[in-house]
Formats: sequence, C-alpha cells, structure tokens
Amino acid sequence: MDRLDGLRALIQTIGAYNLRTIRNAPLAEISGSLGDLGTLLPLMIALAVQDSIDLSSTLVFSGLANIITGIVFGIPLPVQPMKAIAAIAISQKFSKDETAAAGLTVAIVVFLLSVTGLLRWLNRVVPLPVVKGIQVGAGLSLVISAGSNLILPLPWRSPLEDNKLLAVGAFLTLLSSKHVKRFPYALIMTLLAVVLAIFSTSSNVHAVQSPKSDLWHPVAFMPGRKAWATGAIDAALPQLPLTTLNSILAVTSLSATLFPTVPPTPSTTSIGLSVATWNLIGCWFGAMPICHGSGGLAGQYHFGARSGASIIILGTVKVALGLFAGNAIVPLLQNFPKSLLGVMVIAAGVELAKVGQGAGDTSDLWEQAERQSSGGSTAEETKVTIQKQGNDRYMVMLITVAGCLAFKNDALGFTAGMLWHWSLQISEWAAGYRGRRRAVQLGEAQQRGEADAARRGETENSLALGRTRVQGEYDRHFARMGPRFARGDSVCSACCGHADVLISSADIGHLQLMAEHIALQQTAIRCLQQAMLTGQLDLSNLTLAANSRLTGAIQALTHQYQRLSIAAPLRPGVQASREMARAQHDSQVTGPLPGPARRPRANARLAVVRAARPSTSGTAGPITRRLPSGPLPAP
Repeated sequence: MDRLDGLRALIQTIGAYNLRTIRNAPLAEISGSLGDLGTLLPLMIALAVQDSIDLSSTLVFSGLANIITGIVFGIPLPVQPMKAIAAIAISQKFSKDETAAAGLTVAIVVFLLSVTGLLRWLNRVVPLPVVKGIQVGAGLSLVISAGSNLILPLPWRSPLEDNKLLAVGAFLTLLSSKHVKRFPYALIMTLLAVVLAIFSTSSNVHAVQSPKSDLWHPVAFMPGRKAWATGAIDAALPQLPLTTLNSILAVTSLSATLFPTVPPTPSTTSIGLSVATWNLIGCWFGAMPICHGSGGLAGQYHFGARSGASIIILGTVKVALGLFAGNAIVPLLQNFPKSLLGVMVIAAGVELAKVGQGAGDTSDLWEQAERQSSGGSTAEETKVTIQKQGNDRYMVMLITVAGCLAFKNDALGFTAGMLWHWSLQISEWAAGYRGRRRAVQLGEAQQRGEADAARRGETENSLALGRTRVQGEYDRHFARMGPRFARGDSVCSACCGHADVLISSADIGHLQLMAEHIALQQTAIRCLQQAMLTGQLDLSNLTLAANSRLTGAIQALTHQYQRLSIAAPLRPGVQASREMARAQHDSQVTGPLPGPARRPRANARLAVVRAARPSTSGTAGPITRRLPSGPLPAP
C-alpha cells in the first residue's frame, strides 16, 4: 500500500512538472518531440515498405509507449527502432514473423535481466568511461550514417525539394538557431519537410486521402518455429548488447547528466522493464521492435525538449495516425526530404557525442582525495595521481569509441573498452598490492621493534632485579646467622649433644655463586657471538639464562644457610654475639657481598671428628677421619 501511495505521489509530481514545462515553453517542447525523427522515420519506412512490420501497429504501440513513459518518467525518453534488428531485417528482407520473433527474444532476455537484478549489477560493474564511449560511438555513428547515406548521394541542385543545397541551408539555419533562445528548429524543419513531400508529387496527397486509410484493426499472430530460429539467432543476438548498453545503461547515465535534479533519474531496472514490456505487447501484433536510445534522448534534448510533455504530444500524434491513417501515409513518408533528415540526424549525433566531454572528469577523485588527505601524500603527488587517472578514463572512452566505429558493433567496442580498462586496473591493483604489502611489512617491523623493546626491557629488569634479590637473600641470612654466614662453609663449629664437630672445607656457597656468575657471562658471550653472525640479538635466551642464574644463586645462598645451620646450630650463649654482629652489620653501608677469606681448595674436604669415647687406656682421645671429596649433599 505504501509503495502504491509513493508511486501515485511520484506520478503527481512528474505530472505537475510536465504541465509547468509545457506552459512555460510550448514551442520548445513541440520542437524537441521531433528531434528523434531522423532515426525513426528512415528505418520505420523501410521496414513498412517491404512488409517486415505493420505500420499501424507500430504507430499505435510506439505512441502509447511515448505517452506512458512521458507520464511515468517525466523526461523526453525516446521510443525508436532496435537498430540492429531493423538493419538485419532490411538487409535479409525479414517477414513479420521473423521480425516479431527477434523483438520478443530480446524482450524476454531484458525482462529476465531486469527482474533478477543483473541490470543493476551491470550498471555497477561497467565503468562510466566505457558507457560514455558507447554513447560517443553511437553519436558519431549517427553523424557518419547521416552524411554517407542521406546527404552524400543527393545531387547538388535537383530535384528542388531534396538536394545538397537544401542540406547546406538547413545546416546554416541550425548554426544560426544557436544564437536564438528556444528556436523551434526541429518543428520548422519537419513542417518544411512535410510541405516539400506533398509538393514532390500530387500522388502523395492522393495517397493520404485515399480510402485505404480506415480504422486500425489489430491482428495478433504467433511466429513459427523457423521464424523463432531465424529471428533469435540472426537478429536478436546482435541486438542484445546494443539494447543493454545503449538503450538501458547509456540512457540512465545520460538522463542523470541532462536532468541531475528534476525529474528523478530512472533506474536501470525501470528502463529495462519498459523496453521489455512494450515489446512483449506490441510484437505479437506486428509492431516494430522498439527501445529507448541515448541518441534519441540527446536529439530531443538538443531541439528543446525538457520534460515528458514533449513525447506525450508526439505519442498522441502517433496513436492518431496509427488508428486513422495507418499504411496510407507510407508514400508521404517515403518522399520526406533526406537532406533535412540528414541535418537533423547530424545535430542529434553531435549532441550525443558531447557527453564524452566528461569522460576525464576527476571531481569524484578530488573528493576522495580530500576524504583521505591524512594518508601522508603531498599535494603535488595527489595532483599527478589524479591527472593520470583522468587521462586513463579518457583513454578507455577513446578505445571504446574506436571499437564501435571500426567494427560498427557496440559489443566489440564494449569488449575493447573493458579490456583496456582491466589492463589499467591490473597495474593499479599491482601497485595497491605492493603498497599494502609494504604497509604490512612496516607493521610487522614495528611489531618486531616493539617486541624487541619489550624483550630488552624484560632482560634489563631481570639483570637489574637479580642483584637486588640476591643481595636481599644474603642480607636475610646474614641477619639470622651473622658474620659466620659471610665467612661461608670453610670453618664451622657446632655442638650436637655431647659431640663437637669441626668441618674444614672449601667455601662451597661462594664457589656456587661464582659458577652461576660465570655461566651467565658465558651465555651473554654466546648471544653476542650469534648476534654478530645473524645481526639479531637473542634477548629471550639471555633473559632465560639470567632468570636461571638468579634462581641458582638464591638456591646457593639458601643451601649454605641450611648447611651451616645443620653443621653448627647456634648455642644459647651465642645469641648475644649474633645480636652484636647484626647491629654491626646494620650500621655499615650496604655494599657488595663481602669477599671470602682464603680457604682450602674446593675439591678437598677434611673433617676432624672429636668424640668422647673410651679408648683402650680408658681415656678419651681424638679420632681423625678423612671424608671423600665432593660437594656436601643438600640437606
């Protein structure tokens, strides 16, 4: 319901726009409605003369299409023949069945493309320079065709009603009309052409007033199997690219260029459905396959059309002629002066080719550059890049135009333009890939730098905290045991029951601390040697070694304290001396660990055990026993 209300509001808005435009400039709208006759009349007359179409049906259905599209879209959207089908039908003398089969095949395919959304996808995928190249190619093709087929074969002076001098006069009038605002050139030339056509022979006037001009009676028919095969393969296949590109994509693009604000630009889906619908209806009655074309839109705009009111007027005239005149007007149309038609077609072609001026437009690139101005590129680099992209766009359009003109086939021109566009994109993609890869590498290098900094900090903290922790562990044991802990294991005295034990050995604790220190130095030397070879310092290994040596040093101090405690526990009378030693230690300035006194070698240990035991003489005597060398077992 909301969609219907929106459609009704849109039609009302467009209707008000059409009415306002026709009131402001009625002659311009009427003149603009005739701007596409140079494309319509030659093909329609040729097809009607050889009985490839029914002229009455063509006028009625094309007129209805003009009226409906003017009401719905509000722009001077042309209704013109499908050129590829018309050209092939004329050259191969198609029957009505074959022409209808070709039009129906194109209509079915376009309908499927529209309802499935593939037209919207094509509109997004096909670059704008290629679309503009199709438009410029179509415009230049009209100019070449008008000059070679309509004007060049004419004599210079005779007949009076159609010659080259008349074409020169029409062209000069066209140039002069540019200096007169809203000059109805197409209307004046069309009226003059009708007068000259009537004047050419009296039989033309008689043909128009002949009794053959009766009311139109539509007759539907079904094309046969052979007609389907011939029409679909020979004519529909060449027409499909032209319809998709020039009649849908190019029309949508040109509409947005000519009418940027009001009325709303028709979508590719709506244009595709319009083309499909009118052919699915009219071709069953022998009507000419029709489409919307960018050339006709440019021609009607050039001659003054600015709204859908212009084609509504044209459609009304077509319906009236189809209903009441029909085939009776064929002789009159055959005598339509080719000189005047040729000049009108040339003007329409030039107007269409003018859209190529914006192929190198880089305003969107500048806006994108402004949004991405924080990327670090200088203004000069940005300017050079945008200029290069603008030149690339223009080159893509020129390649497309060259393909269309060289092979006289829009499909081949489209293919050439797309290939050129992709070749340029490959280099841009490669440059973008290299840039992204460089950014990734810089990011990885930054991450490695941050990781190295973290590892350096960890190593520095480990080395700095190691000394503090070892010194703290030493101070803790020294506070409990006094100077005896500083001297180490060399000479300790203890009392265990009734046995006195004296242990004389190497300073095991100091040697263990020295071993841990040497191991840390060796690890640091190996890391430095490896760094000189590889260029990278293995901080993780150094940190691990520092932590391991820290643990070993603390264990060495702990084990020394345990050995001293077991070998010579403190007597109660020693408590005072321990307190005195602790006070003396606290009064000193904190410094490095005190160095050990000179002690026996580490690989020998002598234990003298004096025990009170009875001897053979009944007196106690000392017993000396040498213990095996080696470190003391951990308690």
